[in-house]
Amino acid sequence: LREASEKDGITPSAWIQRVIHTQLDEKLPESFFAVLGTWEDDRSTEEIFRDIRREAPQAKRMALK
Repeated sequence: LREASEKDGITPSAWIQRVIHTQLDEKLPESFFAVLGTWEDDRSTEEIFRDIRREAPQAKRMALK
């Protein structure tokens, strides 16, 4: 990572950001990015967290109660 970012003359975090962006651009259609943030969840924040905590694998991994 350090070698690749130095070669490109950018920070490691900027290099990772560019790689992720490039990968997403290659795999997802432009229409996907156009709708990001344009809809609202039908659940409240509390309901979303409650549902996350209820999932057994998630609860075990995150030690949530």
